[in-house]
Amino acid sequence: MYIVVFYMMTDNTRSVLKGTTKAMGLYQQVMAQNLVCSWVVMGGLSYYFAFALDMGLFGIWLAKLISDSLVSVCYTKTLSDTNWYVLAQKEHDRMFN
Repeated sequence: MYIVVFYMMTDNTRSVLKGTTKAMGLYQQVMAQNLVCSWVVMGGLSYYFAFALDMGLFGIWLAKLISDSLVSVCYTKTLSDTNWYVLAQKEHDRMFN
């Protein structure tokens, strides 16, 4: 059950970063990252861990943990690559013009 503790940390981080990137208007990029990590990575790893390595339910949780960690890294990279000055200027112009 220790894996659930680590899963909760990555899931909460992913949720906060997802909201932040969506609020910035990066819907397409966030959706693509989430789709690839949640379906392709998690789906493949779940099958591999649960059936090929015969880890069962623990393998599925482990795949979910890895997938959420990868999503968090992608979202963090997206946030760190953002030009905050341009984003702030665009929002300022939208609000006052």
